[in-house]
Amino acid sequence: MAQIDGLIEKFKDLPDVQQKLQGAKDALVESEEEIMNYYDLTDIAKRDLN
Repeated sequence: MAQIDGLIEKFKDLPDVQQKLQGAKDALVESEEEIMNYYDLTDIAKRDLN
């Protein structure tokens, strides 16, 4: 995420590039949240099976 933030700052004069980078960052955050939720659910399922 820090790399994307750095790129957003680097390309601050190019709003189209900033917008695409922000979209990529948002997608990564959403994917990370989905992955964490998946692992939380699988962890719960494993505990319930034992």
